[in-house]
Amino acid sequence: DWFSAHDNTRTFLKNISGLERGSYRVYDQSGAFIETGVFAELDYTTKVSDLHEAEKEFLKLTEEAMKIETRSDTDVGIFLSGGIDSTTIVAHATTHLLKRQKSVPIFTKYYEEKGEKDDYHWATCVMNELKEKFGYSFDHVAINMDPALTEEDIRQAVRARHAPVTDIRQVSMCKLYQHVRDERGLKVILNGQGSDEIYFGYYPLDYWLCKYYRSGDFTAPEIIKYFGDELNILKHKAMNPEHVSGAREVASEYLEKALSKYRHIPEKEKQMTAFFVDSIMQALLLYEDKLGMYSSIEVRVPLINPLLSKYSTICDWRIHIESTDSGRHLLRYTLKGMLSDDLIMRPKSPTPKRKKYADELLEILRPHKNAIETSKLLLSVYKPEILSNLEKLGEGAGDYAYYGNVDDVLLEIAGLFFFEQEILNK
Repeated sequence: DWFSAHDNTRTFLKNISGLERGSYRVYDQSGAFIETGVFAELDYTTKVSDLHEAEKEFLKLTEEAMKIETRSDTDVGIFLSGGIDSTTIVAHATTHLLKRQKSVPIFTKYYEEKGEKDDYHWATCVMNELKEKFGYSFDHVAINMDPALTEEDIRQAVRARHAPVTDIRQVSMCKLYQHVRDERGLKVILNGQGSDEIYFGYYPLDYWLCKYYRSGDFTAPEIIKYFGDELNILKHKAMNPEHVSGAREVASEYLEKALSKYRHIPEKEKQMTAFFVDSIMQALLLYEDKLGMYSSIEVRVPLINPLLSKYSTICDWRIHIESTDSGRHLLRYTLKGMLSDDLIMRPKSPTPKRKKYADELLEILRPHKNAIETSKLLLSVYKPEILSNLEKLGEGAGDYAYYGNVDDVLLEIAGLFFFEQEILNK
């Protein structure tokens, strides 16, 4: 993968080595070293099956983790998307941060015209409730993500990630971190990245696992809608009319492929967490580190602190989906008494995402037409006739892209192209 080619465990500090990829260290509150290990070696066998005991233990661990993650000799900000993950961090971390800083800078993305608005609404509700109930002082910084994309936006995201840009949110987070540094002068920011992967909030896998094992059956309309929204290679099968009657079979095929190693989770009482820690978590952590370092800030992800992630792996997987089909039951429980049930138990919603940016991408790509048509990297992924007819891309995206719309496919092409220019050719 793109990450392993650039792995270096030596830091710029003399005689101090960084962590190996996929490993962790634990320190107590005084900063004393406790242990080190590798996530892949954690014991994923279910041990905790009592719901109420797990809730109490996890709440205590959350407080301990937040004390550690909010330590800083400078002001700390928080990215609040409005989802359950960042809501949990804002609710718990603010109590610690306000002991030494006058207010907590809260950064939210919003769109007037070009993106989803639901999470911005929820983010505002979260801040209003916490302020009213506890008197928390927030310095709300709302960043408008409507301005047109530029070539430099994509190039910066590629340089920051040291990998191709494949999702518009990668560009927006890079811009947000730069705003944190340039406009606010902050050096530390918290976000909820990685939580989906260890608390059963990652929909492409856990949603249908929850549905299947809770009810024992699927309904065709739900599955058709789901596969129409998510990024997976079975989308077109499920969307195709002749497959409607076999919707359950399509979903079962998806689960079997996606969970090939852990498809007998209930029978073997294995944690879904194993799949994510083994295959996804390492890349996510490195991704956040790279984006933060590029902007000279430290990005912390409190919800995957080892105190919490290790505990999650020993819980019965059913505990994570106890209260809703959206997962994250333990996270939701820690918010009881802090926020209303309307906020705590709301369904999962996607991170705010930009919509309809194909025209902007075409403007960016047009000056590079000749280079795109002869790009070795792009020609290894796309047919030559596709690269020479980007203007007509929307007419048959399904012929060469299993996921996304024309906006996403054009961004992928731009991301690969500028990755080749910025990284591979230097």
